[in-house]
Amino acid sequence: MGRKLTILIGTFAYSFFSMAFDPETLEEENLHSIHNPSGKNAFFALSSDAKYLYSANEYQNGAGSVAAFSLNDGEDPRFLNAIETGTQGPAHISIAKCHGHDYLLGSGYFDGDIVVFPLSDDGRLQPMSEKFCLTKGAHAHGIRPIPGTNFVLATDTQNGLVYTYELTPWGKLIERYCFSSPSIAAPRHMTFSKDGTRVFVVTERTSTLEVFDINREDGSLVHTNSFSNLPDDFREESSSAAIHISPDGQYVYCSNRGHDSLTVYHIEKEKITKIGYVNDHIKWPREFLIDPEGRFILVGNQLEESVSVFRLDPANGIPEYTGKKIDLPEGPACFICLPS
Repeated sequence: MGRKLTILIGTFAYSFFSMAFDPETLEEENLHSIHNPSGKNAFFALSSDAKYLYSANEYQNGAGSVAAFSLNDGEDPRFLNAIETGTQGPAHISIAKCHGHDYLLGSGYFDGDIVVFPLSDDGRLQPMSEKFCLTKGAHAHGIRPIPGTNFVLATDTQNGLVYTYELTPWGKLIERYCFSSPSIAAPRHMTFSKDGTRVFVVTERTSTLEVFDINREDGSLVHTNSFSNLPDDFREESSSAAIHISPDGQYVYCSNRGHDSLTVYHIEKEKITKIGYVNDHIKWPREFLIDPEGRFILVGNQLEESVSVFRLDPANGIPEYTGKKIDLPEGPACFICLPS
């Protein structure tokens, strides 16, 4: 039997949950709460060496913060420090390893701010090195480094823009490019192809998958394809939320709140094919987790306060519901799998 994985589940509360999860039996053990003294968890990120955990702590009324925790094998994350962002609702964070150092990137949804925090060698957050608003009225949402470069992409959900910034050694962001198209509305989160030459962006209000080629020399984007995440005959309200790519780079998954489903795409070289939908026992899937070896998917049912467990079929990438649900006291907002 393989080693159990430690999976953390964030909720919009002053705590998050930890559990041991068996990737073979898909059973959880020791589900328990861990206090976060600094705020309500909206998103998680890991340091590049996977020794430290970071949390975006969202407040819808007042300033939010980001927090750092140390990870010790077999022990719960230990709180290190937290710093206020001075922005409402840090919605998303990620870690960029550039110029030999780690930087925490964050987006403030309610006021459109982007923030950068250098990280110390002991995992603690250092004072903020950058903060600015994308543009007037912006809702900053996803922020991710382009793998293997010094470029960072940030989405403005309100104005339908995707920005490219260059991250300097001093933790500053220099705007290099801004993608705008009247056909693309509300870009939210993103994921990258295995070789880092394409980015897949999910849109919120229009529930589409947008595909871009990346110029890795200057960070500019070329839009190449667009797909609806919903069936042609679906007429009710729905908004796409999360997007992740399988570890082998062959499948992209998008979650849909309203249609209450995952949309599955197959990636084969330049060809992208939508191969189906999965909506078994899914209710308002804000976020989901694919394990590092592509064996299972955990889908967070935010309005049902539970997590649905799916096994991944390696032959076709389709998630198969196992009949198992993990009940929580609050609705799940984010996940992260700690390295074993």
